[in-house]
Formats: sequence, C-alpha cells, structure tokens
Amino acid sequence: MELTFTPYRITCAHPFGISRSTHEFYDIIYIYLERDGVIGRGEVAPSGRYGESFSDCIEILNTFSSTLPDFEQLQEFENYYRPNSGGVSSLETGLSMALVDLLGHQRGQPVHEILGFGKVVTKPTSYTIAIGDLKLLKNKIQDANDYQILKIKLGSGKDKEIVERVRQETDKVIRVDANEGWSLAEAMEMCNWLKDKNVELIEQPLKADELPLMRELKHASPIPLIADESCLKADDVLQLEEYFHGINIKLMKCG
Repeated sequence: MELTFTPYRITCAHPFGISRSTHEFYDIIYIYLERDGVIGRGEVAPSGRYGESFSDCIEILNTFSSTLPDFEQLQEFENYYRPNSGGVSSLETGLSMALVDLLGHQRGQPVHEILGFGKVVTKPTSYTIAIGDLKLLKNKIQDANDYQILKIKLGSGKDKEIVERVRQETDKVIRVDANEGWSLAEAMEMCNWLKDKNVELIEQPLKADELPLMRELKHASPIPLIADESCLKADDVLQLEEYFHGINIKLMKCG
C-alpha cells in the first residue's frame, strides 16, 4: 500500500471570520493510499485552536514510509500510525479517512458499513455565514439559497445587528455559533434575546474551560447549548452532560 500526500490551499469566497480570528485561506493536505490501482483519499485540516499547524503535519507525514503494510482493518492501521502522529487529531483523521475510502472502493461498501454502523439517516447540514462585512450579508444569504438551515457566527460586538439583518432577509432556522466569544453576562442576554428569533441552538457561548459558568447558563437558557471547543474526545461527552444539552462532533477534532 502506497502513501502519498499533496498540500492544497483553499481560498475563501469571502474572508471567514469568527470571534477570535479571520482567514482568507486555509492550507490543507490531501492524503492518498493506493493499492492494486485503487486510491483512497483523506483530508487533513489542521486547527491552530488545538495547537496544530500545517507545517507540523507536513513534517510528520515526511517521516512515514511511502510503502506501508496492507491493512484491512481500520484499528490495525490506527495502531500503526498513532505512535508517530504526534497526537495531531486532524492528521490522524486524514489517515483513517484515506483507509476507509480505500476499503470502501475495494469492497464496494459505503462508509457506514465499513465502520460497522447500521442504516444511516442523512440529516440536513447548515450553511455557515461568518463574521465579516455587513454589506455582504445579503449576498451570503443568497449563496445559501439551497440550504434549509443557516449557521451564523457571532461574538463580534455586532451580534444583534447581524441577526436582525439575517432576519430581514430570511426566516430560515438559525444555528448560532459564538466560538467562545461571550462572557456569561453577554451569553445570558443573548440567549434571552434570541429565544424568539427561530434559533435552534447556540454553540460554545463561553470559553472551553468555563464549565462552572456553563452550568449556570444551561439552567437559565431557553435555547439548547451545544459544546464544541469544550468537547475534544469521546471521553468528554458524559462529563459535559451537566453543562451542555448536546455536542458538535467534528472528525478533525476527534482524531
């Protein structure tokens, strides 16, 4: 089984802003595993929020041999690469993704069967509208015309104006993501202000380590609160039950 990889830069259609940063592009890595002329593809999207970097991922990948054993089981492959992956979750995800894709093509099976899951019911995803120039907001909403749900990034100091402008254009369901951008007082105010704005949930209103404050907010909020930055691994899920109503699962974060 042959391992190769290619760096790639994704340029954003609009600057992608969240409460703590703004990006005009993202550097990612495509991973390829080839066996008997069949190619499995994976993707690595490093996150600086979790101490990951594009250059570190490239450096680690360069330490791997280009010729690997012929793995047939995902767990065996993960046991092989994890001692040398530096604990970089996005890199581990990309490697696993490539093997699952390869096995799926070779066996003629979908991903859920490779992973041993039952029948999958597809849920509608959302279109993310990042923090940015308010003059572009109408165009961004038009770009999301095919999506049933909008995910609105907040935590900018102009949160109410952003939501009001969105509501002037559409009555679609909103998912709010504050990306750790609010204080407890701000979160309390916003949760109550948003309750009649057709908001389905609010994601990570407070900093990841402010769990005692999250407990207070959960008891007061009329809107479900979802953990993102507070939830990194499967072991975190049960521990967060008293602080959040749910979690946001991201493969790049989980490894």
